[in-house]
Amino acid sequence: MTDKPASPQDAHDALQSWWRMAGVDVPPPDNSGNARKTAARVRRRADPPQPHRQPPDDPPKAVSPALADRIQAARKAAAGAKTLDELKTALEHFDAGPVKQQARHTVFARGNPEAPVMIIGEAPGREEDEQGKPFVGPSGRLLDKALRAAGLGPDDVYITNAFNWRPPKNRKPTADELAETLPFLERHIALQHPKIIILAGATPMQAVLGLHGGITRARGHWHDYVVKNPDGSPGKTIIPALPTFHPAFLLRAPLAKRDVWHDLLSVREKLAQLQA
Repeated sequence: MTDKPASPQDAHDALQSWWRMAGVDVPPPDNSGNARKTAARVRRRADPPQPHRQPPDDPPKAVSPALADRIQAARKAAAGAKTLDELKTALEHFDAGPVKQQARHTVFARGNPEAPVMIIGEAPGREEDEQGKPFVGPSGRLLDKALRAAGLGPDDVYITNAFNWRPPKNRKPTADELAETLPFLERHIALQHPKIIILAGATPMQAVLGLHGGITRARGHWHDYVVKNPDGSPGKTIIPALPTFHPAFLLRAPLAKRDVWHDLLSVREKLAQLQA
């Protein structure tokens, strides 16, 4: 991508294209004064929300001895990986219990390993489980369209999930399942070392940032993610992280595309600042 910021007209054209690709009817341009006033009102209403204080999280639940042992085993396996390929191999050999046993593939990642933007989703679905790659189903295709419309090409993004196996009946990963494999995700982030993290949905937001409020209130607000050392302790590197809606939600709620559009423009702006 280029560092040149998009002009208002370019941003407008890209947004129109994004809506058309999503199957939404877009009215033809109207150069009248009324149209300009209406557009101005829409822009004001669509402005990203102002920063707010995240409500306090619930106290952490006690970890059972069995779960603590599994987390420790995951920490040891993840810490031994010095490259992304080694981490993938360690994850494929890790005993993650019944969910992994029922899945076809360990779904690791796709995209450019040296990309400046890392996108973390929730967990694989049916098509992802079949192909062994994240975000290749309908929500993945929608995500790719949104990224292209925002000017983020294949070289700009690296995509993975908070949980690497398809849960039965596409349910969400449980808190214990996420906790058990979190050391792999933390090591994944450390080895890929992106400039920006996009958290697509509440599950990765909770896993990465430890926030347990709703994604609707959290999306669009930047947070600092502290990269973890191999032993799980906080490191010195901080990565800006932005929660946003999961593309699967956009398939059910098309009006939320406007919010994701603003989030992606915020990502482009932040990335330009970091690369300046």
